[in-house]
Amino acid sequence: IIKNTTFQNFNRNLKGLDLSSNKIDLIESDAFCTFKYLNKLSLESNRIKSIDPILFRTFKNLIELNLSRNLIKSVHLNLFKNLNRLKYLDLS
Repeated sequence: IIKNTTFQNFNRNLKGLDLSSNKIDLIESDAFCTFKYLNKLSLESNRIKSIDPILFRTFKNLIELNLSRNLIKSVHLNLFKNLNRLKYLDLS
């Protein structure tokens, strides 16, 4: 589980975050709200089944998002709504 407080003391200017292969099964809705400048996020090879529709709402600069090799069956219509700069998305 990635809780809302997990990254509260991390560098707010972080550009990339790789959380691949960490057996993550749940991410709370405000877990990544600290990272407004993040442009690359990998959550590959975890156990994520669903994603809160507001999880990525602060990611205005995200260019790459890797959600491959998870257990995601469907995504909310608005999940990627605010990801205007997104160029690479892997849901395989």
